[in-house]
Amino acid sequence: MSTTIKIPMNEETRIALEDCFVDIPNTDARKFIFDNIKMACQDAKRSLRNKTTPINQRPIEGGPPKQVEYKLKGVNLENYTLDSNPAWLPKGLDADDNTPIELKLGDNTMGYIHTYGQLTLIRHEQFNKAEDEFLEKTKKSMEEANAPAENIKQWEKAQEGIQKDRMDAIPNCLEEAIFTSIWPLIQQKIDQSDGLIFDKEYREIYTEPEKPTGK
Repeated sequence: MSTTIKIPMNEETRIALEDCFVDIPNTDARKFIFDNIKMACQDAKRSLRNKTTPINQRPIEGGPPKQVEYKLKGVNLENYTLDSNPAWLPKGLDADDNTPIELKLGDNTMGYIHTYGQLTLIRHEQFNKAEDEFLEKTKKSMEEANAPAENIKQWEKAQEGIQKDRMDAIPNCLEEAIFTSIWPLIQQKIDQSDGLIFDKEYREIYTEPEKPTGK
C-alpha cells in the first residue's frame, strides 16, 4: 500500500527544482524530496529508539536557545497527532498557481511521518513553555528593578507580536509539518544551482583570452 502526498509550489519553483537535476543521473526532483522526507523519518525513528527528542530551549537565566534532549518517557504521542489536510497550501500560494510535486510513500514511511508530526508539536510546546518561563522571569526582574511602568508596558506590547509569531509557527496539519521541514532545503538546492550559473558566467568573463590590440 502507498499514500500519495503533494508538495505545493508554484510552476516557476517546480521548474527550477527539476532543472537542478537535468544533468545528474539516477535522481530527480521527486527523489530529492523523498531523500529529505526520509531524513524526517529517520529523525522520528531515532527519537523513538532513544526515547528522547532534541528541542530548542532558552535557558531560564537567558541567552540564546540551546538544543537539549527532551525525555519522551511517559509522553502519550497520540495526544499530539496532526490530522491530514490535503488541501493545505502555504501562505502566499494560491490554489490556481499550485503545481505540486507528487510522490508515493509506503505505509512504513507514512507511519514515521505521522510520528515526525507528533514530535514537531512536542518541540513547539516545550520551546514555547521555556520561552514563557523566561519572559515571566524577565518581567519579574524588571519589576524588582523598579523599571518605569511605561517601559514594562512597551516590553509587554513587543512580546505580543513575538508570541503571535510563535503560535503561527505551530503546524496545523501533517502537510504543513512536512512542507516546513523540507521547504528550506528545496530553496537551498535551487540557490546552489543558481549560484553555479553565476559562477560559470564569471569564469567565462575572466578566463577569456585577451584579444591582441592593434598598433
